[in-house]
Amino acid sequence: MTADDRKSETSIEAKPLTTIKDGTMCRLVDVVERGPRFRRRMAGHGRRGAGHGGRHRGLGRHHHREMVRRIMDLGLTRGCTFLVVHGGGRGPVLVEVRGTRIALGHRLAAKILVKEV
Repeated sequence: MTADDRKSETSIEAKPLTTIKDGTMCRLVDVVERGPRFRRRMAGHGRRGAGHGGRHRGLGRHHHREMVRRIMDLGLTRGCTFLVVHGGGRGPVLVEVRGTRIALGHRLAAKILVKEV
């Protein structure tokens, strides 16, 4: 599979893991560098980096590579199938892959693109 094939598959059919309902079998397509932005819901909490003139500095490609490595170390590799035990709502997403249940934080799960099987 070439990079162009993976890109077209990612953009057409893939959805963030956080949008998948409980009990759905999925296949991991890709891990994107930026997921959806989350707003703070509590009043009085400023943005991160507000002490730096309101600028938010990204962590860059190094952080993305480590995030992908961590996901792969947990057993979630591109093309593997897994069951979403609990997801789609608030809080962590619980998946079962290769007989092991893994809890993924909501922000991390939002960066994982999957295709329903």
